[in-house]
Amino acid sequence: AVVSTQSTWESHHGVSGGPTCGHTLRPHWYFLLPEAHPARPAKPQDCDPWSHWGRKSSLANALLGCDPEANCMFEVCNDMDSCTKTTTWGFGPWLGTGQNFTVVDTPGFGDSNGEDEILIEEMMDILANKVDHADTLLLLLDGLAPRFTASLQTMMQKLTLIFGQIWWDWLVIGVSKWSYSQVAIDERYCYPEIIDHKPQCKDEAWFARNINSQMEELFHRNRTFSFVFTDSWSQKEGPPGYNSEDALQQEHWKEETGILWDITINRENAFNFLTIDDIWRKCQAESRD
Repeated sequence: AVVSTQSTWESHHGVSGGPTCGHTLRPHWYFLLPEAHPARPAKPQDCDPWSHWGRKSSLANALLGCDPEANCMFEVCNDMDSCTKTTTWGFGPWLGTGQNFTVVDTPGFGDSNGEDEILIEEMMDILANKVDHADTLLLLLDGLAPRFTASLQTMMQKLTLIFGQIWWDWLVIGVSKWSYSQVAIDERYCYPEIIDHKPQCKDEAWFARNINSQMEELFHRNRTFSFVFTDSWSQKEGPPGYNSEDALQQEHWKEETGILWDITINRENAFNFLTIDDIWRKCQAESRD
């Protein structure tokens, strides 16, 4: 399943397809399952990845083979649910042509309206009681602002408290606002022979080192995480950027999403969203048997 929320932007590198320069994208989550999830809502269009339900989610839409600005997701909640209807499902072929998969998209965190606590509690409830399991937990970070907000730190700490330390084994870091136009690639290119250029060298390796370092400092995770630089706006058709016609952007999109798909389908086991209470009840039942 997948979790995410993303708004339309004008690229920092002069290529259409990204939030406006200076607008920080709120961190959000995607959960991926390479299967049809049995608990997904029974909408008439639930097997049609082009159906228009729920809000926009750029990366989830692109992974489903849709235009990043389309509405290919539908709401998790039904009319009887009391949640805020911000978590959405998507189901269809990977990149529009591959194996069917399920994606669950949760809202971004770090809003200034004070709703983070409500959104976090809703997300935890949906993960435990509706999503049930996932093969990849994808955390999408802003490539132009690689940092963990206070609300994101709180949410990740709660994930550990509720689901235990093991959930970190399924975590993949996704990076947005990371254009693969030639202009953007040239701007990020490192020139190791030029000493004065080193502080400006902010390529994929730099980003990964930065986040891995923050993971160790903030969450005591001394490990190397997997990163995918999935620029959903490379799939945007038409002017002004004509991104979908750029062979270089398409090559990198296929490469990065290929890494994500390979990680997802090669898991030995899915991650089950069992809370501490669930595990305790399971142990109690087994002891009685």
